[in-house]
Amino acid sequence: MRVPVFGLSLNTGQPHEEHNMDQFDSPESSQQPVAPNNAGFSASLPSSPGANSLPATPNVLPVIQYAPQPPKNRGTALVLEILLGLFGLPGFGWIYSGQTTGGVILLVCYLAWDVIAIIIDLASGGFACLCTLPVNVVTVTISSILLNSHMRQHPETFGT
Repeated sequence: MRVPVFGLSLNTGQPHEEHNMDQFDSPESSQQPVAPNNAGFSASLPSSPGANSLPATPNVLPVIQYAPQPPKNRGTALVLEILLGLFGLPGFGWIYSGQTTGGVILLVCYLAWDVIAIIIDLASGGFACLCTLPVNVVTVTISSILLNSHMRQHPETFGT
């Protein structure tokens, strides 16, 4: 017989019978749940008042407390923004810093600009790179300066 105890199903070694859950709340339920161990022996669980009963409030979830997060590193955010930005993927520094929406918008807009720039470059035989590459460098520089300013304004997230 399998006995549910706090969400676990323990084998008591007795034949399987269907039970309604009210029987586990009654004090006359004297069956001691037994869990078989690896050696074939059975070890009984410690008996305590209400050991065979289900929790009174099954819908209540425990409160989970998380440890405080260490401050994020400014250098990591700036390296992500500058290096990936120079390779056509700016916005990851913003995403790392917690500004997910702004980072994703910057990334999508920049990818759209890259597609347009590639089309212009191909149409001009590569001559338009003289215009599109400086635009890319200026865009990454401005984004990095704004990111650094944002991180200085939020010392609770990035430390001092």
